Amino acid sequence: MIKTFCEKFGYPKEAEEQFSAVYEKVLADGAARSEIYDIMDTFFMGADESYIPKLDALAQRLGVRAMALYMVFFIMSEKAIEYIYNIKGYSGIYFDIVRDTYYKCEECFKMYGFWGTHCLGWFGNYAKCNLFALGRLQFQPYIAPWDKEGYVKAGDTVYAVHIPSGAPLRYEDVLASLDEACTFFGKKEAVFSCHSWLLYPPQCEMYAPGSNLKKFAELFDIIESNDTNEDLWRVFMTPDCSDTSKLTATSSLSEKILARLKEGKTMGQGLGFIKYTPGIL
Repeated sequence: MIKTFCEKFGYPKEAEEQFSAVYEKVLADGAARSEIYDIMDTFFMGADESYIPKLDALAQRLGVRAMALYMVFFIMSEKAIEYIYNIKGYSGIYFDIVRDTYYKCEECFKMYGFWGTHCLGWFGNYAKCNLFALGRLQFQPYIAPWDKEGYVKAGDTVYAVHIPSGAPLRYEDVLASLDEACTFFGKKEAVFSCHSWLLYPPQCEMYAPGSNLKKFAELFDIIESNDTNEDLWRVFMTPDCSDTSKLTATSSLSEKILARLKEGKTMGQGLGFIKYTPGIL
């Protein structure tokens, strides 16, 4: 199972070996094997993320890294997830959805030095079958709980835009994804929202004019923002970004972000909306 999954979704041999070692520990412990299937029931029920602390406790008992066990747990769940997507008619996009797990595991490797994931809560969206990979972007329909003047009223359907790592964010690819999403969801016009560190207004001012990031940000009407450093790991690929003297900039953007941090300022997130009609831009 581990080998088949890793080969299908392009994981390196090192990842396969690490996941296999954890999986063998689960199989060797009858109580752990039974417990992990009980936890899986909670995962697929989708009511909350109570499965995560249960896996944390199991990892401690087995003497394995929790984030490695998270990924093994997902791999053990993967065939059931594939069945859910297939039976709902989404088999054509399933591969790209699960392929994104590779990039999240790669982030774990870069930050911690081993293969695993800290995104198991995010993977819960797969079990709910409410996440769709369409070209460069991913989309998640939701019912607006509030009014946003000029865009939505409470009860309207909005499509959240998510930006997977692993590839450049080219403007033409973004537009192609938005076009594809409108077709996929059967909309001549759709409202998309994006809540991201890439839309934090002070950061948007750092983007070079005409750059892909600048054009992406300019697509959205950014109506809200908040100050937080919780996404800095995405920039510096380290779990602890509290000491700026230990952070290394690897791009012109990260240099600007690091300079801002050294001035005692924070970074943040922005919430933007776009009412989009295919072919207009």
